[in-house]
Amino acid sequence: MHTINELLQLMRIFYVNNRTLLIGYLRKYYIYCVNCTLCAIITLQLCISIKILIEIIMRKKIIKISCIILGGIFAIIILGFAIYVYKFYPRTADSYEINVTNPKEKVLIATQSTAFKNILVKDLCDSLKSKSVYVKVIDVDELSETDSDNWDRILIINSFIIRLNKKINNFLKNDSTNKILLVVTAGGGDWLPKPEIKVDALTSVSRIEYSESYSKLINDWLDHDLNKEWIPSDYLLNLKFNPRVDVKEACAIIEQNQNYYKQLYPNLETLITQIAYHYLRLDASSLATEILELNIRLFPESWKVYHRYGEMLAETGKIDKAIMNYKKALMLNPDSKSTKEMLEKLQEI
Repeated sequence: MHTINELLQLMRIFYVNNRTLLIGYLRKYYIYCVNCTLCAIITLQLCISIKILIEIIMRKKIIKISCIILGGIFAIIILGFAIYVYKFYPRTADSYEINVTNPKEKVLIATQSTAFKNILVKDLCDSLKSKSVYVKVIDVDELSETDSDNWDRILIINSFIIRLNKKINNFLKNDSTNKILLVVTAGGGDWLPKPEIKVDALTSVSRIEYSESYSKLINDWLDHDLNKEWIPSDYLLNLKFNPRVDVKEACAIIEQNQNYYKQLYPNLETLITQIAYHYLRLDASSLATEILELNIRLFPESWKVYHRYGEMLAETGKIDKAIMNYKKALMLNPDSKSTKEMLEKLQEI
């Protein structure tokens, strides 16, 4: 009995010391098990549906065939969703530290584990290794146990799925200081911070090719004076990733420094077009129009900028102005079949 009590006491001590780690593993493998079980059930249902479908086809029962086909389609959709969740749903991030000794500043990075976020966090840590900055990386779920007063700056990287992570919301409500940067990835890149969220923010879709731009912006934020408002020094990235950007100001500064931006971004024309269409998807057509007008001022000899501007004008119902811009595009490139086709369609209206 004495030995059993000692063993139970050792088990309690081990649990207390490793509680966070154990919970993290349980959470991670619970997601794996649920997804694998769901995939197995749906695959079995799909096989049964196919078997029954073959039997019904042999009996020529049309109504039952239709039901089975619909059931199979539904099963495929569910299977696809399960695979998507298994592949892309954020998992628990591993915790680690860098630059532990004699730091001048302490930075906390609360994140999740996805391909994009892991690359971004690694790039940030690599860039901070040469500086006297202590960095600790944790999972976002650990924010509930975090005291913000222990940190000089806090970076939160989170996926927006239906709503913002509840623990992040609670953390932000309890601390609205200017030392927090919230990075939110969303499927459509359409997340907008609510008025009560007072911290600095960045947002876009979760694409690995964006990690370098994000790293540049975040390092810019880490270097800025916390007593002043943060405005990213790269106004193109500000226009693309900052949900609170002053579009008019950003366009004016890019135009004033156009030689710099043209040299920095050889594909500047394409990037500005992409940003404009992002704003159009957000139903911000006036901002999208302003951005495309910037493109025309920067590249007045490019037929594509007039073609794209004509497209946007047509989509927003400004047919006369759209026709005028398509004509301009055709003057610069008479061989453009797509411009000719669009112009003919609009002239028939």
